[in-house]
Amino acid sequence: MKIKFKCKPLFTPALLLFVVIQALPLISQAQQLKMYDFVLYSGNGGTGTTVPVSPGYGVFLGSASNISGGSVASLKLIKTTGNATFTSNIYSKGTVVLNNSNKVTGRITASNSPVVSGTILSVGSSANIVGNIDVNGNIVVGGGTVSGSITHPLLTIYTG
Repeated sequence: MKIKFKCKPLFTPALLLFVVIQALPLISQAQQLKMYDFVLYSGNGGTGTTVPVSPGYGVFLGSASNISGGSVASLKLIKTTGNATFTSNIYSKGTVVLNNSNKVTGRITASNSPVVSGTILSVGSSANIVGNIDVNGNIVVGGGTVSGSITHPLLTIYTG
């Protein structure tokens, strides 16, 4: 005596596709950073503020600065004047200018918003960049080592 069983699949291809599409917003959303993630942060002014003289709003670090942990962020500019060490991430909505002999073990991002032309990330000579670089625009690294991956849009330039 033969017994035949007829099994229906638990997920039909249409149902599986529906489930995946519904889950995409949860999967693809980037993690939102909180204010407590930052050890240094600069906004871009607001009601009742006076715009500083050139170069304006930003995070500015002198030679031999050492940032350990957390993240450094600015809505306009992050700039060093010399051999700074970042054991942290660098996030800029505008541009990043790192002078000579900077070491960064975290990620560097510059979203260039609103979009301006020119160099969005500038790194001087003798750099040691261990983390990834994600920049919406042109990147110039004057010399040194970049160990992480570099991401920038088509039609922009990476020199280094």
